[in-house]
Amino acid sequence: VLSVLGDGLYGFASCAAGAGKINPRYHVGFRRGVERDEHVRLNDELAAFALHHPGEAPGDEMLARAAKQSRTGIMILTRLSGENMDNSTAPGEYALTENERATLAAMGRHFARVVLVLNTGYPIAMDFLDEIRVDALVYCGFGGMMGGQALLDVLTGRVNPSGRLTDSWARRYEDIPASANFYDCAKNGMLRYTADNGPELTTRYGEGVMVGYRHFVTRGGRAAFPFGHGLSYTTFEETAGEAAFDEDGGVRVTVSVRNAAGKAGRHVVPLYAAKPKTAVFKPARELIAFGKTKALAPGEVQTIELTAETALLGTFSQADSAYLLEAGEYALYLGENAQDVREIARFSVEETKVLRRVSVHMTGARTVPEYSDKPLHPAAQALSVGELIRLSVCAGDGWGMEGTGEAGRVAKVDALPMRDYVAADGNSGVNMKTPNIGMPSGACLASSFDAALMRDVGRVIGEEAKALGISVILAPGFNLHRHPLCGRNPEYFSEDPMLTGALAAAYAQGLESTGVHACYKHFAANNAEASRKRNDSVMDEETLRNLYLRAFEIAMMRHHPASVMTAYNKINGVYTSCDPELILGVLRGEWGFFEGYVMTDWASYDTADMADMVNAGVSFITPGSAGDSHTGRLEQAAREGRLDVRRLRENVSYLLDAIL
Repeated sequence: VLSVLGDGLYGFASCAAGAGKINPRYHVGFRRGVERDEHVRLNDELAAFALHHPGEAPGDEMLARAAKQSRTGIMILTRLSGENMDNSTAPGEYALTENERATLAAMGRHFARVVLVLNTGYPIAMDFLDEIRVDALVYCGFGGMMGGQALLDVLTGRVNPSGRLTDSWARRYEDIPASANFYDCAKNGMLRYTADNGPELTTRYGEGVMVGYRHFVTRGGRAAFPFGHGLSYTTFEETAGEAAFDEDGGVRVTVSVRNAAGKAGRHVVPLYAAKPKTAVFKPARELIAFGKTKALAPGEVQTIELTAETALLGTFSQADSAYLLEAGEYALYLGENAQDVREIARFSVEETKVLRRVSVHMTGARTVPEYSDKPLHPAAQALSVGELIRLSVCAGDGWGMEGTGEAGRVAKVDALPMRDYVAADGNSGVNMKTPNIGMPSGACLASSFDAALMRDVGRVIGEEAKALGISVILAPGFNLHRHPLCGRNPEYFSEDPMLTGALAAAYAQGLESTGVHACYKHFAANNAEASRKRNDSVMDEETLRNLYLRAFEIAMMRHHPASVMTAYNKINGVYTSCDPELILGVLRGEWGFFEGYVMTDWASYDTADMADMVNAGVSFITPGSAGDSHTGRLEQAAREGRLDVRRLRENVSYLLDAIL
């Protein structure tokens, strides 16, 4: 008998809202998972109470009766989250409500063991653990269409968990480095700004690169649960083997892992590096590689190899306008999590080496990089300005009553033999009106620390997208978790750029193996939903390049997708969709992204200028319309000489290279 309380019993969350939602063929929440399982059943009295008295704490007499049937009490805490709206520190969001605290405390008085399941899209405050006994915390996140069954399998021991936290869970809100520079509506009379409802906001990234575990391991103190924390029903022993480094080949480390207890399971092996202390500020250590074993039987041993490119040991120096492999001593660490590590090797670099110089900075007035030397697609050379503009503007979306749910499609022009090219949202499934597979949300998937699994997820979504006539899935979305209250944190992966970039690339590889295109988004520094079309992310260049661009850079190092989507926000005063240094300078010039096209996020033109988008290198402006209400703006700009026609032709060439 399972004694279960909490909103998650009847309101179990399987996905994020907005672009991260799923439309599954069926859904197995926790209650349904129990109901169809012949080996377990719910305590009927507690289940009825949870249904008829949501949010209330049960009485002691009821809990005493339940404790006679089961030694363990389970509470499922649910927090919804998603696109278009940030969360707050209010009770029932980041903080527990008084009734939630009372319920947990009452369960502790009666049950021998109390298990709290976190069916949440983002980390919540852990300060209640100072006062209330909780014997086990289970983070299940948003587990997709089979999330309830998966949770039941873990709780009953049928499946041995092997996930790790992709974020640092702070004990108190004030422990979060970015808490001083994030709009929290709970501190403003619950005036909650959304994408289309809010003033001009300036978000100053005063914490610099001190986000998540970088802060805790560098500044001192401890997270309640660190980045990389994760438990298993078995124990593992790690033995570090050979560790090698050379400036051309990077780092290579072998680690032998032995299952030292009595249950089969998998184990995550993260590798951290400490870089020399120099004039360029950097955290005490950073994740540079990770691996995961197969399911090891008791006593079984597996040796895995961890590798990290030299670029991951580099640091951007604003003073030098360059990425540097700095002279000095480097240390390598293995660890159960980011805070509990052991050193396994050291090596030295004799002389500072310039890995890459840069000529654009994204911190002041922008310069416009030169045109590409890449030959134009023949059709792009032949089309008229009007035809180029028509291709550059999306032909509308299919979200209306008569639509299929598509996000948009490329318009057709008579001069070209074009097939349909249709876009759909789909971080966790093909976001269409036709029911399909619903995968776990991005943060939940990333907790696997399993690139092969992420590749399989992308492939499955791609296969279904292909069957539904979709050409490009607008995923993966993988901005960093700068702050736990960002509404899109369930879609995004992690606070760490290395984990984020590696998993995003794997997802895109799987997706594009089916012939369906992937789209890296949102480029870049989209770290809040509050007034997101009017929010200026203000930071120094070292913060931008060493953290927020790094996730995209690592993804690009491993896989170039067919497309990249800009964000809504500004970076240092310029909208990302209108920033030639970001798109042409960094994405194309520094990272060599010449195989695909750049698109805007939907309706970025509400606040950003369409002609500026084209001049900055955007190929596809969304969602547009089938008529001339949006194309007309660009045609007018062309007549006035404000539209760079040569750049327009170059942008369309990238688009045609991909879709033809």
